[in-house]
Amino acid sequence: MTGLRRWTREEIADSLARPALSPRQIQILQLLAAGHNDQRIADALFISVSTLKSHCATIYDKLGTRNRNRTQAVAIGYELGLLVKGDAHRRLP
Repeated sequence: MTGLRRWTREEIADSLARPALSPRQIQILQLLAAGHNDQRIADALFISVSTLKSHCATIYDKLGTRNRNRTQAVAIGYELGLLVKGDAHRRLP
C-alpha cells in the first residue's frame, strides 16, 4: 500500500490530547484571542449572542478551562497549537 505512513506513538498521543474543536469553534477562539467582545463576534458571524455563548461554553468545556475563563481558553488554545501566532491580531470577517 503506497501513500500510507505509520504514525509514531508521539503523533498519536498528541492527536488524542488535542481537543477536537469544530472549524466554527476554532474561528470563535481566534476571535476571542483577538480580544473582540461577544456582540461584535456574534454580529460578524451572523449569530445571536446566546448562540455565541453556547459555542464558547462548548469550547471552554472541551479545553477544560475553569470558571468559563476566556483568557485561560485562549492560553490553552495556543499551548495545544489550536491557535497560532497572529491569531491575536485577527480581524472580524
